Amino acid sequence: MAIKIVKKVQTDLAMSLTVGNVYLGNPQSIEIYCRVDLAQVSKTSGHARVSFTNNENSEHLGGLQVDFNYDLEGENPIKQAYQHLKTLPEFEGAEDC
Repeated sequence: MAIKIVKKVQTDLAMSLTVGNVYLGNPQSIEIYCRVDLAQVSKTSGHARVSFTNNENSEHLGGLQVDFNYDLEGENPIKQAYQHLKTLPEFEGAEDC
């Protein structure tokens, strides 16, 4: 299970691309694969460790840690972590893959 986000940057703009606290440089377009490596939960809250890789050679690009609300009656903790990631502005347009 993973999600994919595609970030496109116009070449005429001097911009950098950051997801969470991970600086990804100044690409024209980049596909980033995000994987929840670990999800720890209590009865009402969760904490997930997320790693980023590129699609070309699975180079590790970094990671972040995120807290989310956990529902005991809901999906498994990893699925709930992915669902939470897709609600964050940095992951707008993320697709399951």
